[in-house]
Amino acid sequence: MVQIADLTVLGKAISGLFGINGVWSSFLSSEIITLAVILILARSGRKKNVFSGERI
Repeated sequence: MVQIADLTVLGKAISGLFGINGVWSSFLSSEIITLAVILILARSGRKKNVFSGERI
């Protein structure tokens, strides 16, 4: 969560400094999407044996 706060602040500062809009927000959006996918996978509770395909 600290990374999201850092990326928000630094993204705004860098975009204002260089005048490039939208490029720096991609880092923040990728962090949010990654967090959402991790939370969804963690809550799904499906555990599978990778090698045999059987559920544990």
